[in-house]
Amino acid sequence: MVAGLGETHREKLEALGIRSVSDLARTSAGDVEGKAKGIGATLATSWTRQARVQKAGRHQILARWAPPEQQFEISYDVEEFIPGPFVYLHGLLIRERTGARFGAPDFTPAALGAYQPVCADANDVESAVWARFLDAVKRIEQLGSYLVYVYSSHERTTLKRLAEKYGGSDELERFVARFVDLHEVIRRTMVLPTDSYSLKPVANYAGFRWREETPSGSESMAWWNQYCSDPVAHAALRDRILAYNEDDLRASFAVADWLARVE
Repeated sequence: MVAGLGETHREKLEALGIRSVSDLARTSAGDVEGKAKGIGATLATSWTRQARVQKAGRHQILARWAPPEQQFEISYDVEEFIPGPFVYLHGLLIRERTGARFGAPDFTPAALGAYQPVCADANDVESAVWARFLDAVKRIEQLGSYLVYVYSSHERTTLKRLAEKYGGSDELERFVARFVDLHEVIRRTMVLPTDSYSLKPVANYAGFRWREETPSGSESMAWWNQYCSDPVAHAALRDRILAYNEDDLRASFAVADWLARVE
């Protein structure tokens, strides 16, 4: 239940008599470091600090972070059917840098920006969706200076795969060069009282809420599969996928805004 502590290391800690979050929170890094193979100073410090923060229920700031100054901010997230693989949705949420930030007194959901999805239909092939996405990236270049928020390395890896398969563009290379990985920023600057640093628990801690009760990428894949089985009968599922993706993008903006103001 401690973020970043996997099963193998958990078994090693149990052998040292550390069997709960509370046990680990009461343990100093020096009491763990070097006591088992593979547990050095970095891991010992990280785990004990994480356990103390989780028990306290309040975040700890390691370093301050401020977003790069650009005219526009873009939140980007893909939805992918893994058995394919088939990227059926490139989600883009675009806002001006001067708008109200999430959590500010004058904030409204509209301030999170304009949703511009590039989404497949049931009969689309991936290459056609990719071509439309490249066109969207080309149009983004005309906005002015911008940065792109992603959450983890998945989007970068996916774009590399698609560009190698179908061809890229100079605009795409510049788009990827502007990526700001919020997951990496959080792990470098914050310790959160969450049992995971994935987007859902982090954004929930920052105060953001999804419209779906149990949002997940696997749900999106299931909806896509069902939609494709009968696009007419299940047309509403495509809209549901879009709403879920838009909320993921909004969540990334919410996390970025929270990180910039947190005390």
